[in-house]
Amino acid sequence: MINPFKPVRDYDGMRLKLSMTNAIAALFAILVLRAEVAPLDALLKALNVPVKFSGVEIPAGSFIVAVAWAFACYVLRLHNRIAALFSIRSHFDLFVILLPLAHLCGLSVTNNRLQNLRHRADEFMRKTFYKYASSSRPQIDSHLITSALDHWTNFWIFAEIIPLALITAGILFFHQKAKICVGVLMLIFILLFILNFLYQECVKAALVELEAIASDANRKRDILEKFSELQD
Repeated sequence: MINPFKPVRDYDGMRLKLSMTNAIAALFAILVLRAEVAPLDALLKALNVPVKFSGVEIPAGSFIVAVAWAFACYVLRLHNRIAALFSIRSHFDLFVILLPLAHLCGLSVTNNRLQNLRHRADEFMRKTFYKYASSSRPQIDSHLITSALDHWTNFWIFAEIIPLALITAGILFFHQKAKICVGVLMLIFILLFILNFLYQECVKAALVELEAIASDANRKRDILEKFSELQD
């Protein structure tokens, strides 16, 4: 089993860790819903063959739904959907990585260059940042890359719990379970607060990576040449 406290080493490791935490969160949500919503409990009782998971006996109905949720999140790459919906990665790539990296390498970013960079952000992330900070071929201290990836994994763990919590709150509200519904909504607000803190940690980790990349004169020269492709 994946160690939930062990830092991930690559993107695939992050996705597996997200799947595990999604399954655990979904199982907890389903058990709460079954305790509060009788029709749902009756529906899942048809699958109630006990299954042992890590020495704990779990009703198969709950386990199957939890695994199905985790599988759906894995296949759909839920974190990418969330990132696209709220422009999380596009904003981060442009304003936390590319612009600071350009400044570190001595490039003055005019408004025209900024607009050009905005439309070509993915291309320049590959040409500049990921060329040196890739987990598969690191050109800087690999610990810095692992640390940044671990921060993002923690961020997405909490981010992916929020849609599940919203669905849970919606079901509880529909079945007039006001008290527990309010409790779930309060949990969502707590998760949002935690997300803000984790995002700042991602920013700090990225800035350390940028400083490591720009510490080498040859790398700075190469990156500056890449950025020179931007039209002024």
